Amino acid sequence: IPLIIVPENAVFRLPVNIALASDIDPETTCATVEILKQVGEKFSSRLSIVWVVDEEFDHKNESRYRPTGFINQLKSLDPVFEYPSGSSIIKTLDIFIKSHSIDLLAMIPHKHDLLERFFTESITKKMIFHSDIPMLVMPQIKSADINNMEKDKSVTEINV
Repeated sequence: IPLIIVPENAVFRLPVNIALASDIDPETTCATVEILKQVGEKFSSRLSIVWVVDEEFDHKNESRYRPTGFINQLKSLDPVFEYPSGSSIIKTLDIFIKSHSIDLLAMIPHKHDLLERFFTESITKKMIFHSDIPMLVMPQIKSADINNMEKDKSVTEINV
């Protein structure tokens, strides 16, 4: 389920400026960001989709960082794509949040298998403990997850 995390020292502000920190997996479905869309529409928020890149980012290849499905799902928020560069994702996001007066940071943690959990640091987890603003953590919904839900639903309907 989606989760809103509010730091202890956070001051209440309407989410006028929202940033979605993104490195969207091609298997991630548009259903993943539905709650973000609802929040953004409710508060007439401005949305920045932020993809932290390394110093050698080539803006000619920018289109590969813009998943078409997500653009269509979030088009009512008229998203702006931002590509700040830096070697540390946490520091780069922190600078972006402060320089763009971001009120809410949205993130999609990736699902990792057991082995990956031992060797991969969770950027979302690090950001939760670092952020001074509220965060919206949305579970990643992959195409396979939707297919499994549809199969489970049809099996339940047959058994009833």
